[in-house]
Amino acid sequence: MTKPVSFARLEATFETSGVFLAHVRKQGNASSFFVAGADGSPLPDGRAGTIYSVTLRFADRETEFHVHGRVVERHAGDPARGLRLAFLPEEKDRQELVLAYVEGESVPYLRRKAIRTPCDLAADVVLADGSVLRARLSNISERGTQLSVSSLKPDQRIELSISFSAQKKLRVLGRVTGIVGGPDSGVGIEFLFESTKQRAELATEVTQLRSRS
Repeated sequence: MTKPVSFARLEATFETSGVFLAHVRKQGNASSFFVAGADGSPLPDGRAGTIYSVTLRFADRETEFHVHGRVVERHAGDPARGLRLAFLPEEKDRQELVLAYVEGESVPYLRRKAIRTPCDLAADVVLADGSVLRARLSNISERGTQLSVSSLKPDQRIELSISFSAQKKLRVLGRVTGIVGGPDSGVGIEFLFESTKQRAELATEVTQLRSRS
């Protein structure tokens, strides 16, 4: 399995979700989006194929999403100065969430589609430098989980080895989405699947866990 890696960060703020959607429709391709270069700032040095960790902010609804985008085109001159990036195929769920949001769906409604199931599973957390942390999973869904560790940072990439049973362990990459406080403190993790087969295997284990509980 590919080890977790870090990507250059890119932030894009849109006045409204409609601005983002209008560009997607203009391109006629919902798998890519455009990030305009900020006035007076140098354009990110991203050649075709470069992958960025992108924060998409929508000022009108005070909402943001974290995605990864691969540079498709780089426009250094006016009037369309900026980068066009493609969503990564393995982040299809995140792409669908962003597009559904800008078309009017509510984020809470969309997130309820992935119901978290309480659990108590052991996991090894492999960091980018190869070090390993032992952790427990307190809940899990087909899209993510919550880990009982406090040393990870938002947007950090990790590799998880989850023990569903003594005979069944699954490995999957993940991204820290945020810090969880309170008595069940830890970090939220979004799974970053590398294949549809891997996604299906984890979904099967989660479904079985849910039926037992």
